[in-house]
Amino acid sequence: MPPISPSCRTDFEKVHLGIKNFELWALKILDSSAFLSSGILNGNLNQYGDFDQCLENGNEENSMRTQYCLAHLQLNSKYQKSEELDNVLNLVKSYEAFKSDFDDVGHRIPRFSLINWGICVPASCSPEDIKYSLSTYLKNFTKSMNFDFDVRIQKSMCHNNDPADWNFSFVFVTSFFTFMIFVATMSTFYDLTRGINKSKL
Repeated sequence: MPPISPSCRTDFEKVHLGIKNFELWALKILDSSAFLSSGILNGNLNQYGDFDQCLENGNEENSMRTQYCLAHLQLNSKYQKSEELDNVLNLVKSYEAFKSDFDDVGHRIPRFSLINWGICVPASCSPEDIKYSLSTYLKNFTKSMNFDFDVRIQKSMCHNNDPADWNFSFVFVTSFFTFMIFVATMSTFYDLTRGINKSKL
C-alpha cells in the first residue's frame, strides 16, 4: 500500500500542530471524528461522529477545508484461536446473527458485523490516503493483541462542501422532482383559472 500523498501529509501535520496549540478549527476536526463509546460488548460499535460540524469547519477564518468519510472496518481474530477472545468478539458482533463481510452485496445482505466509523479529515486526502493512515494507526494499536482490522473507504462515502461533489444521480433526482412540483403547480393554477372563467359564463 503506498504512503499518503504529500499534500495530505502536510495538512495532517497542520491539524496536529493546531490541536497542540488548541486552535478551534483543529479541535473541531478532532471532535467531529468518532471515538470509542460505552456499550461495545453489546454491539454498540457503529460511531458516526459529527457530519455537520466537520463540513462547516472550512467556512471559518484560518480553518482548513475538510471532508467527512464513513470508513468500514472488519474485525478479524489472528494467530492462535482463543475461546475467551471468541466469546468477546461474539458479544461485540452481537453473536453475528447475520454474518457478513466486505464481499457481501450490501443492499441484499445487511452488513451487521461490519463497523461503520465516521472520521473528519483534510479535503486534500484521497480515500487511499485515509485508508493507509487508518490502517497504520489500527495496526499499531492492535499489534500486541490477538485481532486486527481490515479497512475499506469508498469514494462515494466521502463528502465535502464542494459543489462538484454532487454526482449525476443527485442532480438528476433533484431536477426530476423539481420539474414534477412545477408541473403540479401549473396544473393546479390552470384548473383554478379555468373554474373561475366557467363561473363567469
